[in-house]
Amino acid sequence: MRGVISVITFLIFLLSTFSVFGQVLEPSSWKHEVSKPEVAVGEEITLVFTATIDKDWYLYSSDFDPDCGPMVTTFTFNEDASYELVG
Repeated sequence: MRGVISVITFLIFLLSTFSVFGQVLEPSSWKHEVSKPEVAVGEEITLVFTATIDKDWYLYSSDFDPDCGPMVTTFTFNEDASYELVG
């Protein structure tokens, strides 16, 4: 009986350590704003994204070949009838 309890205790300990490694890291936080608070139909606005990055983390631009290094920063926008992506 004591051996079964030891094995169960070991398994619980082992499984609990796996959950520690499964945490999602969020080393950056993002804010966004628009260049104009009010926009008429047909006008263009600029979206401004600002990242705050934790110490010892880096954010890479998108102006290099992604096959040459780290993951490139990308933004994905869902299609919507209320706007058109330009540029």
